[in-house]
Parts: sequence; C-alpha cells; structure tokens
Amino acid sequence: MTFSPPVPGYGFPRLKAGDGCYRCALQWRETHEAGAAPKIKVSASHERAAVHPEDVLLTYRIA
Repeated sequence: MTFSPPVPGYGFPRLKAGDGCYRCALQWRETHEAGAAPKIKVSASHERAAVHPEDVLLTYRIA
C-alpha cells in the first residue's frame, strides 16, 4: 500500500504500516467493490457512515 509522501515543510514525516488514517465511506465502498478494501476500526467509525450491511463491515474489522 502506498501512503502519502512526506511533507517536511509541515512536519509530516510519512504514514507507515500500523498508522491510522481516515477514508470517507464512499471511497471505502469503491475499494471494497474493487476487491481492495482496507481494514477498518469499527469503534472509530460513525454508524451513519455505514455504506454496507454490518456483516460486511465486520469482515474488515480491526480488533
């Protein structure tokens, strides 16, 4: 997976494996439909952002 490049001027070194990042629900759905959806932290997601049934989201759940 490619993460955002470093931006030294803003003190942003770079995301690395294990870092959390935000993805809007519609982008997540597009990646799911393409077979490449990332894992999600359900406890950090708002219920109104659910764009799939709960059983689909739980398949991608991070503990």
